[in-house]
Amino acid sequence: MRPLWRIFGGIGLVAVSVVAAIVTMAWWIRLLQTIPAESWLIFGVGLSVSTAAALWGVWILLGVFRDREESHSAPQE
Repeated sequence: MRPLWRIFGGIGLVAVSVVAAIVTMAWWIRLLQTIPAESWLIFGVGLSVSTAAALWGVWILLGVFRDREESHSAPQE
């Protein structure tokens, strides 16, 4: 995959993480008043999805910049 597309993919995953966190919090607060036990299940699943997407996106972005540094620091013959 080209570096530009990897950067967009990483930023997209971080954006998905933020949206998932906002939706989870809104849904959790709404359900907390009516069915508290299930609201905590929603909170846990939403937090897990949000965290996974953020970590995956940051991992991709770090990989892009790590690969770029390695290609510049390679010994030239």
